[in-house]
Amino acid sequence: MRGLLKRIVFTTLSLYVATVVFNQVHFANPTALITMGIVLTLLNIFIRPFLSIILLPINLITFGLFSWMLNMIVLYLATLLTPGFSIGAIAIPSVTIGIFVFPAYHLTVFWSFFLVSFLISLGNSLFAWIFT
Repeated sequence: MRGLLKRIVFTTLSLYVATVVFNQVHFANPTALITMGIVLTLLNIFIRPFLSIILLPINLITFGLFSWMLNMIVLYLATLLTPGFSIGAIAIPSVTIGIFVFPAYHLTVFWSFFLVSFLISLGNSLFAWIFT
């Protein structure tokens, strides 16, 4: 029970970081954020292993790169199940660092889910490493 609560808190914190970093990740109120954290954690515990077994041949063919797609699928399912939480197309502004100029990018919703799922998994790993 304590481990489940820890996972829910880490996922909710990672979702909050994603909403701070990206403008197009919205939650209507704090209850929607907490609900999304609970739903995403429960989907990762119960649905993700089932999807991993089904998609194992594709994951083997792609040498494990398809696991990112699995993260996106679980995040998309959680977004569908949670009212008040949405992820839209992300616009990344241009950045100039010294003589290097990085142009602005407009990501589609697909790539936005990819980037947000990467940030959430990175945040979960970082919080687990710090607090465990």
